[in-house]
Amino acid sequence: MSSTHPQSLYALPPIRRLPPELLENIFALSVRSAQNRHCLEERPCSVNGFDTSESPWTLTQVCSRWRVVATTTAALWVSPELDLAEPYSNPSDRFEFLLETCLGRSGEHTVSVRVIWDKDDDFVSSKLIERILARLLSTSHRWKELEAFLPSLCLTYFHSADRPFSNLQR
Repeated sequence: MSSTHPQSLYALPPIRRLPPELLENIFALSVRSAQNRHCLEERPCSVNGFDTSESPWTLTQVCSRWRVVATTTAALWVSPELDLAEPYSNPSDRFEFLLETCLGRSGEHTVSVRVIWDKDDDFVSSKLIERILARLLSTSHRWKELEAFLPSLCLTYFHSADRPFSNLQR
């Protein structure tokens, strides 16, 4: 053993000895792998903003170290997918909280947003959609991609955006 490393360091499991930068890369690969069915090679993966049983949410629940690394790795949070038609969705303030969490953790990076909502869904109110769209529109200057499956009545919200779509590519 080298005298520069305390003996206790070698007692740690290898995963605990990984530097945060390497964990970030592993986490990014795990999110891509977990969401592979939604990913194309040239596009970032979607993070279902409301399904906390999926990556990257689950990475934040392993241990305090992983939580810190996952919550501060903006690349894990830059592609929120808001599928309001999913049965696990809960029509409450939880929607807004989880959206706010994703957007906050993505920092100032450009984001690829995907929103799916059918106005005939009984469990999602129009008022909730208004609040969610208002929050999303406040980040429109950061949008790299936007994929929206929304009723046409929602288009008026996009016309009233007061921030430019300066980064929008697709």
